[in-house]
Amino acid sequence: MRESLAIAERNAKTAEDNIDLARKEFISTHRPRLIVRRVSVDTVRGTGISDVLKVEFVVANIGDTKAKIIEMSTRIWFPESSLNLPAVPPYGESTYPGRSFESGASGPMTHIDSAEMLARFQSQIKLAAFTAVDGGSDSGPAFLFIGYIVYEDELKRKCRTAFCRIYNFATQRFDPIPHPDYEYQD
Repeated sequence: MRESLAIAERNAKTAEDNIDLARKEFISTHRPRLIVRRVSVDTVRGTGISDVLKVEFVVANIGDTKAKIIEMSTRIWFPESSLNLPAVPPYGESTYPGRSFESGASGPMTHIDSAEMLARFQSQIKLAAFTAVDGGSDSGPAFLFIGYIVYEDELKRKCRTAFCRIYNFATQRFDPIPHPDYEYQD
């Protein structure tokens, strides 16, 4: 009887080990993939003292397994020349939102910047409107929203997604900059 019980316990342990191994194998071959979608700018949010510039975006997990964000950095950036971007973007200070996204899930995120950035953005809107009426093609410096997300799967393996979107003043939408230093997924 004791021998039968010991065999049953070993079989149960082996079954648990096999299930755990299958789960780890599935996670290793079906990783999460976080991407950034629907970036939009909102200039009307007040802080009580002054208005600030706010960028809203959606993070979506288009992969097969759960992802947990462990670090994220976003920044509004007005580079001096949109034609000569540096190889390593000047990201903002890293934050740790700690949000998890199941496969197929998405959620809103927000970047809030200063009143100074709001003023620069509003001056770019005026400049873009003036050059559109005047027939000019120079719209001044680019208005970029850049960032990265470091996330891990359930096996604690880290991945990184970076994004860079340029604001199109004519369409009032953000477009990706298709460059491997600025838009990529590990």
